[in-house]
Amino acid sequence: MNKTKKTLLLFASVLMIGISFTACDKDDDNDDNQAAIIEMRDNILAAAEAARTACDHDDNTAEIRASLNTMVEELVALAPQRTESEKASEVAGGWLQIWSDNPFTTVDNICFDTDHIYQIVSLDGYYYNISQVDAFGSSLGYFIRGIYESQEDALPVEFTDAYFSMAPLVSGTDLLDLVQTAENGEIVPAQIPPTPVVGITGTLGNIYVDEELRIITDGSSAVANSSDLYIMRRQAAVQ
Repeated sequence: MNKTKKTLLLFASVLMIGISFTACDKDDDNDDNQAAIIEMRDNILAAAEAARTACDHDDNTAEIRASLNTMVEELVALAPQRTESEKASEVAGGWLQIWSDNPFTTVDNICFDTDHIYQIVSLDGYYYNISQVDAFGSSLGYFIRGIYESQEDALPVEFTDAYFSMAPLVSGTDLLDLVQTAENGEIVPAQIPPTPVVGITGTLGNIYVDEELRIITDGSSAVANSSDLYIMRRQAAVQ
């Protein structure tokens, strides 16, 4: 083999080794970043769970919000940025609200049970907030239907229907089946006037979502005082 060919082969070998090391470095960086995302996600879920009280309005403190803000901001900074359309398939389905600083009610003797505050999102442009309300010794399901429009960084929403059901939510009920029952008009409403939410509009933004965790604001940063914060965990059925 002549000297030129040997030199070319040596150069090619060195180049391939360099490329291999570069690819490994990138893979290591991606693995480290994904590990950091998972760790922070799990920390947020654990912190929100630890802060949760039996009734929704009892855990809405500024101290808890400030603590969650720090972790949420770090998680959002770690995760790849995506549009709402790109997140849609992960957002769809059932979720259990673990913590939020937006109380459903502050009326005495009425408790929105934090084991039963769900949101179920359809790719067909509507969603349901389904919860269980304990009031004066009785438990009732509460159904709020909303519609949304997918935009780049946020989702304009509007409530279109609201009613109490005649009975509490049944443990083990598939949330997607429950929504379909509601969509079919098969939920028997209780003769109790709902809270006046129909027609209310707003904006939601999924600032983070994966297969287990979903974090919602109005699309702005978690530290923005103008927005409520919702921490949700993936849920397939009524607990």
